[in-house]
Amino acid sequence: ALRDALNGLAFVHAQGLVHRDVSPANLIAGPDGRVRLLDLGLAKVRAERPRLPPRGASSWLTPQGVALIGTPDYLAPEAARSAAGPPADVYAVGCVAHLLLTGRPPFPAGSAFR
Repeated sequence: ALRDALNGLAFVHAQGLVHRDVSPANLIAGPDGRVRLLDLGLAKVRAERPRLPPRGASSWLTPQGVALIGTPDYLAPEAARSAAGPPADVYAVGCVAHLLLTGRPPFPAGSAFR
C-alpha cells in the first residue's frame, strides 16, 4: 500500500510537482486493492524542474499568501517554512506509515503547528 503511494509520488515528482498534502485523507484504496494518491489541490510546481507551462509565479497551482499548507500531523519541518520539495512528500508517507503501525500520528498533541 505504501509502495503504491510512493510510486504515485514518484510520478507526481517526475512531472515537476510537489504534492504538499500527503495524508491518510489523500490516499484511497481502489477496488483492485492498490492505493491511489488524491487531491493535488495544494500542489506546487518545482522551480528547478517545471514541466508545466509557466504561468506567472512558479506556484500557480496554489493560491499565494497561504500561511501553512498541508495537514500538520504529516507536515515535514521544512514544509512549515514553505521550503517543501519531494523529500517533504516522502516524509509525509513515513508519517502515514507510523500511523498505520501505531494507530496514532508520530507527534500527537506535541506538534509545533498546533
